[in-house]
Amino acid sequence: MEASNQGNNIYSVSDLIAYSGCLHATWMDYRVLTHQEDPANSEKDPFLDLLAKKGNEHELNYLARLKEEGLSVVEIPQGKSNEEQIGLTLEAMRSGVDVVYQAVLFDDPWIGHPDFLVKCDLISDLGPFSYEIFDTKLAKFPKPEHIVQISAYSHLLEKAQGLAPKFMHIITGDNQQHDFPVLRFLFYYRHLKQRFESYLAEIPEQSYPDPCDHCAVCHWKTTCADRWESDDHLSLIANIRRDQREKLNAAGISSVAQFAAVAPEYPVKDLNMRTQENLHAQAVLQNHKRITHEDKWEYMPFEPGTGRAFERLPFPAEGDLFFDIEGDPLYPDGLEYLFGVYEKSGEFHSWWAHDHAEEKIAVDQLMAFFTSHISKYPKAHIYHYNTYEIIAIKRLTSRYAIHEETRDNFLRNCTFVDLYKVAREGVRTSEPGIGLKNFEVFYMGRRDDVVSSADASVVFYDLWRETGEQKLLDDIENYNKIDCESTYLLRNWLIELKPEGTGWF
Repeated sequence: MEASNQGNNIYSVSDLIAYSGCLHATWMDYRVLTHQEDPANSEKDPFLDLLAKKGNEHELNYLARLKEEGLSVVEIPQGKSNEEQIGLTLEAMRSGVDVVYQAVLFDDPWIGHPDFLVKCDLISDLGPFSYEIFDTKLAKFPKPEHIVQISAYSHLLEKAQGLAPKFMHIITGDNQQHDFPVLRFLFYYRHLKQRFESYLAEIPEQSYPDPCDHCAVCHWKTTCADRWESDDHLSLIANIRRDQREKLNAAGISSVAQFAAVAPEYPVKDLNMRTQENLHAQAVLQNHKRITHEDKWEYMPFEPGTGRAFERLPFPAEGDLFFDIEGDPLYPDGLEYLFGVYEKSGEFHSWWAHDHAEEKIAVDQLMAFFTSHISKYPKAHIYHYNTYEIIAIKRLTSRYAIHEETRDNFLRNCTFVDLYKVAREGVRTSEPGIGLKNFEVFYMGRRDDVVSSADASVVFYDLWRETGEQKLLDDIENYNKIDCESTYLLRNWLIELKPEGTGWF
């Protein structure tokens, strides 16, 4: 959103995308536009900045492909006013150039910045040709919001050339072209646009944020998170869903403390009683920590003989290994750039890969290490936390056609052990989540390392690609090593908690 030189408001296609994901984000953006909110309250996220940077690289790579194909290209210069860029875009279109890059399209009060306008042979007001939208996206598959975006651009393009384009296109991160008929999506886009304009025409005086999928890419997420923390919002309860929060709200419960204070069987319409009891117990634990600052845990309800929870734990063996991977989802086709393995003796092994050729070598060496080690310690297991590592191993051994029989033997023999399943089914804690770092308060304390999350690891790794500074790789490796050590300590902690008489896996 921005104000034009004439004093009226201009809305961008990205504003429409934000509105489709979260009304509160639109409300906050409008308050900035009308000087009721300080834009400094929104926070930049280094990982989102990296996403934008990688998106620009993908866009430039596609531009280079178009030029290599011999197409004539006009690039609309950045840094000029909206009016100048709109005029230059129309001028380029009228010239009949093959491609207009960084075009700016306008139909008051809407402005759009499609990546590419590519000429086709349909007759329009421009002459015996017209243009269609081509937009680049890092994702491997088009998402609904991408379709909304190119639909909006196609609508603006119709205004500029006097003809609705027949198709619109997305170039995904794997360089595949996806084609969509404009008419199929135009009604939904127009309906969404009308709702957006109606909302702003009668914008409410108050708005409250509700956690949603848009939070992952929203510049207001820190502001909203602070509000939820201050309000003791029900979303702070680990694993609670939006529909469950709405049912509690309808029953007059709006905070964690309120929920913790009522009886477990407090009447909540349409909420499954077993689910309610679990959520209530979680709320009681988290409220206890909020008041006392004491970390606390308790056993989850458990039925012996089901093979769940602590019965997933193998008897600890000499040679047990603890495994973690760092991966870059923004690298073309993805890249697992660091494989780390920790032994309880304290020895740490690591294998780096900076491209797909090195990735193949690293996986080969890793699987060879596993094979040799398990041969030496046949009762040993390879522990990890959650599914990422196993999914990566399956994908990479299949992609490179290496160690597939070994992988299958490991899977059949249950050599890999996922501690996430043990922890999730075995214990409930006063933490607001069930990630590895949530459990660390019980056996190693909070971390204060430079690299503090998987997203931060990717950001540091990208910075290393730019600078070559070895310390960045050292910091990432240290983060990976601590993850592996933490997996070892979690295993030990869970063994300590294992109820007497519970069978081993």
